Amino acid sequence: EPGLTVAEISAFVAVIYLGGLVAQYPIGWLADRLGRERVHIGCGVIVVVLLPLLPWAIQSPWLCWPLLYVLGAAAGAVYTLSLVACGERFRGVALVSASSLMGASWSAASFGGPLVAGALMKGVGNDAMVGVLLAAACAFLVATWWERRRAPAGAPRAIGGGRGRRARRRPRGRAPGRRCRRRDTTAAASPRYTAAPDIPRSCPART
Repeated sequence: EPGLTVAEISAFVAVIYLGGLVAQYPIGWLADRLGRERVHIGCGVIVVVLLPLLPWAIQSPWLCWPLLYVLGAAAGAVYTLSLVACGERFRGVALVSASSLMGASWSAASFGGPLVAGALMKGVGNDAMVGVLLAAACAFLVATWWERRRAPAGAPRAIGGGRGRRARRRPRGRAPGRRCRRRDTTAAASPRYTAAPDIPRSCPART
């Protein structure tokens, strides 16, 4: 923005990173309580809503600093919860591949984003940087909406691992394929009675 010094721009960047650093624990707490997907989408919506206000908020210091802090917290949570989503949906080698793909995408965007934004700022105007960031946030929301529509009903299944299933526990006190038998000792001991066949009964519960 015209009229901003290097010190002011450095302070803006520091506040954005501070928001992304400090808000990790509260956002993780919300994700545990409300669900990762809800908080993930909510952070994307916050970024989309606050980004268009950035050019006007810079002119008001009392509004600029809180907006930058919340914007950094929401934008940082989008990346962090994306890593959590990878851990929920992939296992084993697939998890390594997904994490590597996320890291490569982050590096490519960090390298190419400033080049694209700088070229647009020279050709269109200084607000083009906000437009690039807004387009990326909208792309995230569209991708999330598309994924929710194509996902099958029920909980998501982990991909790439077969050891996550728990074996069914057998009920205590009974061995598989065997039944306990208890003899009628009264009839067997007395000669006046004929021996009765074994009477199958349930096994006593073991403690």
